[in-house]
Amino acid sequence: MDIKLEILSEVISEAIHEAIEYIHIDADKLVNSVSILALGKIQKILQDESITEDFDVVEKIVEIFEKYNLDAGIRHDFG
Repeated sequence: MDIKLEILSEVISEAIHEAIEYIHIDADKLVNSVSILALGKIQKILQDESITEDFDVVEKIVEIFEKYNLDAGIRHDFG
C-alpha cells in the first residue's frame, strides 16, 4: 500500500474511533447480524454436495472469514 494511503487510513480510523464514542451503536445487534449472515453462508457451503474436495470446502469458508475481516488462523496460511 502507498505510504500516503497508509497514513490517511490511520488518520481516518482514529477519527472514526473518536467519533464513535459519541454515537450510540447497538454493537450486540450488529455483531449478531453479521454472525448470522456468516454462519448461514458457511452452512450453505457445508451442505453443498457439488463441492467434492474437503480443501475446497475449507477454502470457501476461509473466504467468508476474509470477507468479514476475521482471522482464519495459521493452519490455512500457505503464503
